[in-house]
Amino acid sequence: MSLREDFRDIAFELAKNVKIEIDQIENKTKKTIEFLEEETKKKIQVDLVKLENTLKNQNIHELNIFKTEQTSDINQTIARKKNECIENFMKYLEKELVKKIKNSSKKYAKFLISKINIYSSAINSKIKLQLNETDLQSFIKNQYLKEIDIKPSLISLDKNPIETLGGFKIKSADNSFTIDYTFDALIEKSRQKITINMMKIFPIFKINIGSLEILE
Repeated sequence: MSLREDFRDIAFELAKNVKIEIDQIENKTKKTIEFLEEETKKKIQVDLVKLENTLKNQNIHELNIFKTEQTSDINQTIARKKNECIENFMKYLEKELVKKIKNSSKKYAKFLISKINIYSSAINSKIKLQLNETDLQSFIKNQYLKEIDIKPSLISLDKNPIETLGGFKIKSADNSFTIDYTFDALIEKSRQKITINMMKIFPIFKINIGSLEILE
């Protein structure tokens, strides 16, 4: 065998080995590319889920802000209307009381006397009966104190009238107790009950993601 043939055989063998190495490298490269592609897909999927959650949370946050503003406006309107209704009813009630007192003065005086007499059995010390200006003059003129079931020595009219639509106050001489049966006090108690009923008629709303709920 000639030297040329020897070199040719060697070159052929080297080429064969190179081909094998190239095939191995290409195979490794292919697997590496496939691995990278798979990992990239996984990462993209994870990133997409993160992005989706971020956008979802952002949308929920923005929606809640919007609903909070809307609900706040609704509740403010409800509160305003509720107060208007209560105030209008109170004004109407006061107007009707004044009208009834004026149109039935004697019946009203008997009503006051009957209410005072409810407390008479528990009174055993000196007291002053406090009335508004109109009722004070009426009691003096008609001597209504005589119709009250309390010893004359224990009861007297306070000559200083109080500011009230009607009713009375019983005040002990030593200031140890006061019985407040003024219409103003009674109306204020009624206002509290009316407010509670108004709350049932006009509920308050709160935010819940995706919906509005009524507070029980």
